Amino acid sequence: MRLHNDDAKKLASWLQLQVMGDTNNGFFEKVERSRTKSFYVQLEHPIPVDIVYNPMEIKGGKLHMYSDVYHKTFK
Repeated sequence: MRLHNDDAKKLASWLQLQVMGDTNNGFFEKVERSRTKSFYVQLEHPIPVDIVYNPMEIKGGKLHMYSDVYHKTFK
């Protein structure tokens, strides 16, 4: 799954808040200092995830629809 950097940060903060009831800014500062490294966090409990594939976005206030390059659109 790909995310823009800002979206990945928001997701990580949300997960920390949901799992730990708090956010650890020290972790995010560590990540910022080592931008070329990958970080993995072991969660105590699985978190259910729904992945939605919609080849569209709102950009500049307009809806842009793209062709389904993976042929995964369901009707």
